[in-house]
Amino acid sequence: MIYHDIILVSEDSQEEKKSELHEEVLERVNKTGIRKSLYAITTYAIKNLKHSLRYPGSWIYWMLVPMLWLVPYAFQGRALIEGTESDFFKQFGGTGDYFSYIAIGIILFNIVDAAIWGSGNRLRWEQKSGTFEFLWMSPISRSELLLGASLSELGWIVFVCTGQFLILNFILSWSFTIIQVLLVMLVILVTLIGLFGFSFLFASVILVFKEPGTLTELTEASLNILLPVRYPLQVLPSYIRWIGYVIPFAYGFMAFRTFTIAYNLKLGALYISLLFVLSVIMWIFGVKLFTKIERRTRKTGQLGAY
Repeated sequence: MIYHDIILVSEDSQEEKKSELHEEVLERVNKTGIRKSLYAITTYAIKNLKHSLRYPGSWIYWMLVPMLWLVPYAFQGRALIEGTESDFFKQFGGTGDYFSYIAIGIILFNIVDAAIWGSGNRLRWEQKSGTFEFLWMSPISRSELLLGASLSELGWIVFVCTGQFLILNFILSWSFTIIQVLLVMLVILVTLIGLFGFSFLFASVILVFKEPGTLTELTEASLNILLPVRYPLQVLPSYIRWIGYVIPFAYGFMAFRTFTIAYNLKLGALYISLLFVLSVIMWIFGVKLFTKIERRTRKTGQLGAY
């Protein structure tokens, strides 16, 4: 009888310890707050940045190769208009210097590429690395994982775009005032809201279609047509032009050019207002869609399928 009581007391004490340990773990896991979220986001972002910057040849390549994409346009301008200035182009683009117009477009498209190739595909890259399930089972929000991926891509692309901009500034002898630089920084900051929203939107699509390669290339090619990267939206046929006008990145392109090579403050303020509104809408829609798709794929057992 005494032995039985000892066993019962021992089992009770073990249960109490397990309960206390369980409550402690739950308290740590469920602990919320900005500090906890920022720690999770920055930790994941730093891990991804270490991978991106591990090989210097990679970031040197992506800093210099887009400069080569501009060379055909320089020769094309000489062949068609005997230079890089066009009065006809100025009617649509706000500036006659079409070479600078295209150069800025190619630099800014790196931000869109970051949302497509980097943030949107991050989940499948983690799966190929064998770390997807561990991340998904970790006690942090899925949104924090994608925000960390977007933040790492942001750091990478700012580094690359800054290098490209400095190289082009040396070649084309651009000169900007402090006000223009501040306005450009504001445009990029607002564009990042759309970048994060698009990352959530594209990641949810990847969860459904699984294989990102073909879909990513199709999306990139479509946005190259629909966005004012190499030409103004006015030259597109009317039946597809409206699609470009509802994509927030389009107003980021136009605002950037308006504040730099065209310098029209009133028009630039309109563009940045539209950019902000559409970016917020894309953010809300992207987060809600990702939450719904992630829950659906988890319930159907298709989350980890490839």
